[in-house]
Amino acid sequence: MTIEDLTADDSGAIEQAAALLVDFAPNRAAAWPDLEEAYETLEEALEGDALVRVAVNDAGNVVGVAVCAPQYSHAWELHPIVVAGDEQGRGIGAALLADVEELVAAEGGLTIYLGADDLDGLTTAAGADLFPNVIGHAQGLKSQSRRHPLGFFLQQGYEVIGLIPDANGPGRPDIWMAKSVAGLADAADEDEEAAAEDADGADGREDAEDAEAADDRDKVEVEAKPAP
Repeated sequence: MTIEDLTADDSGAIEQAAALLVDFAPNRAAAWPDLEEAYETLEEALEGDALVRVAVNDAGNVVGVAVCAPQYSHAWELHPIVVAGDEQGRGIGAALLADVEELVAAEGGLTIYLGADDLDGLTTAAGADLFPNVIGHAQGLKSQSRRHPLGFFLQQGYEVIGLIPDANGPGRPDIWMAKSVAGLADAADEDEEAAAEDADGADGREDAEDAEAADDRDKVEVEAKPAP
């Protein structure tokens, strides 16, 4: 599997990515209503400043897609991220998410956030009267089904940062989550510095070895000369 940019001229990949948005397993309540709207979402992302990344399997098929776009000076919104239903449970979603996080950090982003609507009563916030203690409900929020992405994002280090009660109708809240990616850029810089130091050290060792080998050749040549 590889993770790469989705490009506007790759119509086949766009078609496959759009199909994933319509299927949107296992949380089909969040799926795009039809391929036309899915195409529009991807086309708008490709025309703007968004990162649009796809996971491609060994057969060349798109099995995952993630879109992340800057919405503030240093905060990016992840929407959507989805993996084909028959490819889930293999770490593709986690790899796709980690890839996006590193790219956002490289662009100077500090925070990635996302909304995860509960349209089907899949979390403890669904069907509850969240006022007047919305923050309390957010702090105690739990997933009641793997169909909702809450558990996945918690495992990847995201935190619940708020709830919008009744956002999608009575008892159907929107759940907001976020993660800091500030440290990823620093870690990448440290890795590059370490790699550069290793390269310099290797060059130095090679130079020393070359010089030593040259000395040895000189010695051999001198010693091989016949005595006068």
